[in-house]
Amino acid sequence: MSAGPDRQLAKAALYAALLAAAGNSLVYLICYVTGIIPWNMLSPGRGVSITPRLVIVVSVGGALAGALIYMLIRRVASNPVRTFRIVAGVVLLLSFAAPFAIPTFTTALMIALDVMHVVVYLATVWALTVWTHPWRVRATA
Repeated sequence: MSAGPDRQLAKAALYAALLAAAGNSLVYLICYVTGIIPWNMLSPGRGVSITPRLVIVVSVGGALAGALIYMLIRRVASNPVRTFRIVAGVVLLLSFAAPFAIPTFTTALMIALDVMHVVVYLATVWALTVWTHPWRVRATA
């Protein structure tokens, strides 16, 4: 592979991380203001703490992990976009179970965390497989 596609993939990975972090920060803000994420979850040492920093770090990490997986799939799959979308969908479905493993979480909080998983999924799949697609319209100057 030439440096062009790799550079485009790196840009897309950063874009996915930015979109995931921004999107989940907005979801976090809405959930905090509405009380879905209670104020006492901001205190470290009280079991599980869901802080804005944690949301951003996990969102960025998820998007970058997705980009790494896509990079590997591009090297071995005959149809990497389709293969990645299937793999990402399976990972998303499996991720839905994680919030349910913590017995102190309310149903609303578990759903909110799963919405955050969907945000990372959408940001990552879109940035890597749609935004970088060659048929994407490019502005010319």
